[in-house]
This record gives sequence, structure tokens and C-alpha cells, in this order.
Amino acid sequence: MLVLVAVLGFVGTAIVRSWMSPSASDLTPAEADLGSGSVTDPIRYAVNVPARESRQYPMDLPGVQPGTALTNQQLGGVDPRTLLWVTLKRQAQRPVTDSISRWYGSIDEYEKSYPAAPFAIRSAIDWRTREFTRDDVRIDTSDKIDTYLIYRCVGLPSGSAREGTYQENRSGDREATWKVVENPPTSNCPLRMKPGKLVANNHVTDGLAPYGLSPEATDKFISYLDQVPDLIQVARPEPVTGKDGRRYIQLDAALVPQSDGMDDRKGAAFLNAAFAQTGKSPFDQPYSINIGVYQGFKKRYLLDPVTLLPAYSVTLSTPRLDLNGAPVTTGPQPEISYSLDQHTWPETIEPDAKRTEGGPPVIPHHAWPFDKIRLH
Repeated sequence: MLVLVAVLGFVGTAIVRSWMSPSASDLTPAEADLGSGSVTDPIRYAVNVPARESRQYPMDLPGVQPGTALTNQQLGGVDPRTLLWVTLKRQAQRPVTDSISRWYGSIDEYEKSYPAAPFAIRSAIDWRTREFTRDDVRIDTSDKIDTYLIYRCVGLPSGSAREGTYQENRSGDREATWKVVENPPTSNCPLRMKPGKLVANNHVTDGLAPYGLSPEATDKFISYLDQVPDLIQVARPEPVTGKDGRRYIQLDAALVPQSDGMDDRKGAAFLNAAFAQTGKSPFDQPYSINIGVYQGFKKRYLLDPVTLLPAYSVTLSTPRLDLNGAPVTTGPQPEISYSLDQHTWPETIEPDAKRTEGGPPVIPHHAWPFDKIRLH
């Protein structure tokens, strides 16, 4: 009997697996990797499911000419799952991501506060150079950025960081000012985009899409998710029109926790294990999911019909489930949170995003172009 122990430092537990050791020649490479302790070993991410051989997934929808808008007629014949894989693969190839994420810690907070958001993050990242800008802001009741106080963290090409605080003077007796600190010693700012810094790297991604990957690496990520029955569930896409007059493709997807034969059902843990199949640690890339490893989520993408990249997305985290699929009601309960994201996909980080002097920062926020979206 061979016994392997995998220590999962990020959840503070140890998982012990034991099985009769088959002949090494009977194991596939993925089966042999399970419990090996390698970067790609799913056990490192609390998942007892080996990877399968990677498959190739399309970057384009069959029958849809790249660069043209997906029509309503074409949409009727689109396989929903294929559309999700296409949009994830396209997101992974983008050199720069720029998003504004407003976060609500509970359904009640979302219902009472929206469209205002007491906590919002603008995150712009160049995945080629790892330069970044993070702005911590508030969104007011009129759905505009509150410029009274803005915290900005700028990651420089050297790997160092600069933190600036912009404060507006509403009394009118002095000009608004920037306060700048290079490599602030008591801040998470210098730790952002650094390996293993889970807190500093929150809201780096939208919680599902991987960024900064090659097409081949993205295929490995998708292949792992695609092999687990019912883990990723996708509804039929449909066209919608925003209050801005633009047409979008609504694509609803859910991460539904599934059993791996060990303990309670896993959700986000499968995403970490899937990302690790690229050979990169999700905690080092970073690939931030922003929920607990046992949780799942419901997500609505509002896609641009030409690029098939998200313009907006809404995510609702879901509870931990027991082996029978019922919500776990004992012990500490995870936050059931809402996140509303606005996405843009520039070629470079805008120079204004790196500024820590002059007037107020120009943050590319748009009023939410839909009625309140409820996934609960």
C-alpha cells in the first residue's frame, strides 16, 4: 500500500490519499502525476482528478467569419459550450486586460447599494511585462466614480512600485493633491503581481478566464475543466440590447461544485487544478478566483458580438455543497458575494493610468448599461 500526503498550505489542511500501487507501466503520465507534488499535480490544489490528454479548442466559432458580428440567425446554431471556450481562449491571448470591478459582500448589500459600490477596483495589467495599475475607488449613487479619494498603485518595469493617493479638496481652500510613496513598506501595493501573494493579487482576473497564456496552454486549462461532468454548465446564448443602444451576446455559465471522491464537493479548486496544467502555478501567475476553493458561482457574460470578448460580466458566488449536493450549513459560512465587472481590452496600458501627479485620474468607467442583473 502506497500512501501519499499532500500538504495544502493555502487551506491549512493535509490530504492523505492511499491506494494499491499499480505497475508504473499501467499509468498514464497524468495518472502518474497525481500525488507527485509537481506543479501540475491536482492534489496540490485539493483535487483528486487526474488530467486527461489536452485537446485543441477553437479560437473562432465554426461558420462565423472572424472580425464579423455574430448575427441573431447564426446565434441560434451556436453551441453554448463552444462559445464559452472561444471567449475564454480569446481572453487568454489578450496582452493587456483593463477592468473595473465593483464588489458587494452579500446579496443584501447588492440589493441596497447598487449602482453605488463602496468598494471597486480598476485593474490594468500588461501580461507581457507584468506592469500594472490598480485603483481603489468608490462608485456613487449616480453610477459615477467618486473622485474625492482614490488610491493608486503602479507597478513599474523594474518590478518596484509607486503608490499615489489623490485627494480632492471639497472645501475649496486649496487645490486637490497627490501624495506619492515609492515602494510603500506597509502596503500590499509592492506585492501585486508577485508570486504567491494571494491578498495583493485579488481581482487580477474575473474569477474564471485565465490571462497571459498561449493558445496551447489555454487548451490544457480548458481540457481539464471540460473532462469533469457537470462542472461547467452553460446556457443557450441570446442577444440583448443595452441602454447604451449597443447589442451584446448574453452568455450564462456556472461553476457547479462536483465530487472528486474525497470530501465535500469542490468548485474553485478545479479551476486552480486546471490552470496548473499549463505548468504555471495559479498562485504565481497570478490567477485569482476571489472565492473559496469549495465554492462555485453563477456568471453572466455580456459579449461584444464582433470580438466575442466580454464588455461586462456579473458573478454571484454560491455556497459550499456536501457530497449530496446540498448546501453545507455547519461551520463557518463563505461569503455569498456579487461582482460586477466592466472590461476593456487595449493593446497597452494607457499612460494616464500610470500618472500620480496633476489632476484627478481618468478612470474609464461607464454607467452600467443594463437594469439590475439578479442571478440569485
